[in-house]
Amino acid sequence: MRIRENSSYHRWLWVSLLVVSAMVLAACSPSDGGDTATTAAAGGGDTATTEAADDAPATTAAPVEAITLEIQASQPEFKNAEEQLWDIFEAQNPGVTVETFAVNEDQVEAYRARRAGGYAPAFEAGAMGPITAENAANWIDLLTVDTQWLDRWTYDVTTAESERVGTTGLHSVDTRAGRFITWMYNADLMEDLGLDPRTVKTQADLIQLLKDGTELVNARDDIDYFWDQAWHNWMFGVNYMGNIPLMASDGRRIPEQQASWAGEITDPAQDPYRYTFQWWKDRYDEGVLNEEFWLREWETDMEASYLAGKSVMMLHGPWPWDKMLAENPDARQLGIPATPPLVEGDPWVQYVSAPIVDNGWRIPIENADSPNFELILKAFNFWNSPDIVEARAQINGQAVVYTLDQPLVLESPQFLGIVQELQPGGFYEDVILEIDVPGADAIAEFKNEDTGVYWDWQWNDRYRELMNDEITVDEMITWFHEQVANDYTLP
Repeated sequence: MRIRENSSYHRWLWVSLLVVSAMVLAACSPSDGGDTATTAAAGGGDTATTEAADDAPATTAAPVEAITLEIQASQPEFKNAEEQLWDIFEAQNPGVTVETFAVNEDQVEAYRARRAGGYAPAFEAGAMGPITAENAANWIDLLTVDTQWLDRWTYDVTTAESERVGTTGLHSVDTRAGRFITWMYNADLMEDLGLDPRTVKTQADLIQLLKDGTELVNARDDIDYFWDQAWHNWMFGVNYMGNIPLMASDGRRIPEQQASWAGEITDPAQDPYRYTFQWWKDRYDEGVLNEEFWLREWETDMEASYLAGKSVMMLHGPWPWDKMLAENPDARQLGIPATPPLVEGDPWVQYVSAPIVDNGWRIPIENADSPNFELILKAFNFWNSPDIVEARAQINGQAVVYTLDQPLVLESPQFLGIVQELQPGGFYEDVILEIDVPGADAIAEFKNEDTGVYWDWQWNDRYRELMNDEITVDEMITWFHEQVANDYTLP
């Protein structure tokens, strides 16, 4: 078994950012043969400057007006690294300062209230929620201004948003490919327990691993949880929702999940999401899932226990892999694909979230009349230029739907711990990547105005009721379809 790891990821990332900085700045530097040449002094320690002809006219640089652009970081955990990329832009544009800000999940409502009060950054990421036909006018149509690099996307980015949500034009872009939601684990703790998740081949194997691990951890005082789980609306309402059914042959996005969202499946016994709800209910009844997990905080409870070595594994995306290395650069982390097959011999399918079509970077419409608009657009184009897109991918460890000038080789911890093993020659090379359009995205253009975001439905209450036997799986499926019927006008 091949296990490729890298405990010096952050040192590598820092070097890679310096390389990108040098590449970009070199392209902007004066050519050889300028008026001033600087050479190393004979002693090797100082520099000696040879001036041009004595009669060269003296010049005084024109004063540069100070301008500050406020730009949202993609995520709080990537803010510091992304600031290093904006340092490059500042060096290219004297007098310009870029101030980045992050919007954490618990700060979204406060940020939206501030935006409603008139605040508008230079551009922002997804804190305002997805683009819809009703709200698209709140942002610049990128097809009406000099937006560069749109031909670099691996799909027709100029029409993807309009086809997905029924807008006119293009209001946000994102170069990131879909995220991998996988099992991740502390390899040292797992080995100390004498368990090996990479022997898992089926759902039965996975369930047995969870049971064995829970029993072993319950007998110890130094570890609190084998599998730690907390609540997160977006994870439960989107990623877990679409992830779990992939263990079954009739749980794929096409046709089953899309058909469920479109109202074409009315029998709960045929609905693909019965697998999702039943799976969580069974794990809860077996005692391998945290009691009252719907009350636990995602970051301060679940992620914190993993980072502190108090839990062994989680079902998560790419983010805590990086957080762990920031906490402990020597941490060994590995993973396995999320949903081994229900039936032995069936294909193993790995969930990949859809590319971000309607919730990417966008420029608030308030900037259209700003005297700094050309600079804002320049910064936007810089952010989506090939060298910077590659550097951003190295920061967040995420593949791109964007044509780079050279193949993208990621060194992020999730890539090294599991994603690379899904590629040809990897340990899980036979696992199928599920990249079809999710059911909710397939009907997004039919969403009614002012109905909120579907993962903000009362998922938390329903899961609590399901775990406590107050509703059945069939009743939860019925409730789900009632929400769809209320929020969408389907053809």
